[in-house]
Amino acid sequence: MPRYFLNIVSPDGCISDENGSEHPDDQRARDEAIASIRGMISEDVKMSGRIDLRGRIEITDEQRVIREVVSFASTIVLFSAE
Repeated sequence: MPRYFLNIVSPDGCISDENGSEHPDDQRARDEAIASIRGMISEDVKMSGRIDLRGRIEITDEQRVIREVVSFASTIVLFSAE
C-alpha cells in the first residue's frame, strides 16, 4: 500500500510528517487530512475559543511529491448568527 505524508503548513511554520501513513489511494489520504484538520480546529476552539483557517496540509507521496493540498478553510462550513 502506498505511503503518504501529511505535512502541516501554517503561518507559524511547517510540521513535517516524518513517518507517514499507508492508504490505498489519494482519496483516503485526503480523507485523513480532512479529519486531522477538523480535529485540530476542534482542539483550538476548546483551548482558545478561536478558529484559525490560514493553514493547510500538503499531502505528499513516498517521493515527497505533493499530491494534493487541503486548506483548513475548505474542510468546514461556517454559519453566523444574525
